[in-house]
Amino acid sequence: MPTIIPPRKHISSAFSKGAPTYAHNASVQREILVKLAAKLPQKNLRGPWIDLGCGTGLLEAMLIGPQTKVPIFCVDLARESLKMLARQNDRPDIYRIQADIDQLPFKPEMFSMAVMSSVIQWLANPSLSISRANSLLSRGGRLLFSVFCKGTYSELFTLRTEKGLPVPIELLCEKSISSLIEKTGLNIIDLEIYKTKSYFTSAWGVLKNISAIGATAVVGPRLLKNQLLSLCEEYEQRFNTRHGVPVSYTVAIGMAQKGIGL
Repeated sequence: MPTIIPPRKHISSAFSKGAPTYAHNASVQREILVKLAAKLPQKNLRGPWIDLGCGTGLLEAMLIGPQTKVPIFCVDLARESLKMLARQNDRPDIYRIQADIDQLPFKPEMFSMAVMSSVIQWLANPSLSISRANSLLSRGGRLLFSVFCKGTYSELFTLRTEKGLPVPIELLCEKSISSLIEKTGLNIIDLEIYKTKSYFTSAWGVLKNISAIGATAVVGPRLLKNQLLSLCEEYEQRFNTRHGVPVSYTVAIGMAQKGIGL
């Protein structure tokens, strides 16, 4: 069964429902953001920055020192995620915008830094979306990005594929990330592949975690509870380890720069 990217409104609805529980359950996404935050400059800062797919604002909570003075435009489809950001961070120079990242009302070359973390795999045309992000960057501006690659959710996606069920996100192979970014006109200056696993006491706990972070937007038939329980039973039989029931992640994390030109 091929990947069927859900409509944006389905993605927005799912992440809005997960917004109240996202921060406490998105441990891997938080680890990724820690790695991205470490790549942000701490001196000679230029603003503003833009966080495309900011979610509940985990990245903004990690900023330190002069970084906390940089104006940041936080863009997300999910209204409830932006509400959570507002409750947790009342900085007056953080501007919250509910919008589609492919339809933004900003002038070209307005930002010195753009962030796209854990969002690219949800895009129907990631090359086009990254190109649009590139157009927002000033010369020499940088894009920080993370992309979930093939191998992420491999246990669950294997079972869904075997049962003829769609998977909701487009997962690219590791080797294709550089070409995806660079064909938009950006130059890769840093790229690492991060692999990790999370463990749960049961497969039902895996599904609850996915629900808690809002990653439940799927096109196609919804499983009934007895079907979900059967799926969980098979998940545990196939993949359980002495550490618990695993969820695998493979993530490309990097930085790219817009050419300065002649």
